[in-house]
Amino acid sequence: MDTDVACLLRRGTLAGPLATPLIGREPLITFVIFGELAKSAEIRNWGQHRREELTSWLSRIAVLPGDEAVAATWGRLSAAVTSHPRHASYG
Repeated sequence: MDTDVACLLRRGTLAGPLATPLIGREPLITFVIFGELAKSAEIRNWGQHRREELTSWLSRIAVLPGDEAVAATWGRLSAAVTSHPRHASYG
């Protein structure tokens, strides 16, 4: 799942076609999504209570670890999306 879906799931507001594939399945995020959620809390200066809620939620979610191969693959995919003319503004 991506960061937006993870945020909606954490808030309990994930519905419709985004929720359907998760029915009966254990949610799972990558180490990158974990980092993005932590980054978001930092950037938005979340208070202690919200940070504790995030930590509690993350403790119940499986996280796929990363290694050099995963990082290299992410780099290639990210570069491909960034260099695509339709997504040039993401770079």
